[in-house]
Amino acid sequence: MRKRETAIIVRLSPSEHHRLKEKVVASGLKQEVFMRKLISEKQIRARPQRECVELLSEVRHMSKVINQIARIAQDTRKFASQDIEMLLSEYKNLIAAAKLLI
Repeated sequence: MRKRETAIIVRLSPSEHHRLKEKVVASGLKQEVFMRKLISEKQIRARPQRECVELLSEVRHMSKVINQIARIAQDTRKFASQDIEMLLSEYKNLIAAAKLLI
């Protein structure tokens, strides 16, 4: 037996329907899920843009590189110039990606 047995038909004007469809697409949810979240008063967030997801991935990658360099520097008590150059290069890539979003 289904958990949700009641179906509701709602009549909308063309402009209301268009706005509803836009909001559903922006949320990345199915229309049923979107409507249930509205009813339960849960916050509905827009799906992040692909560029933001890629930037977050770059930040994570840069964090891993920084941690690796920090571990090497702590273990060896040395910090090679090539490590500094790699870190600066990663930083410049991150800044360039962020500027594309602005």
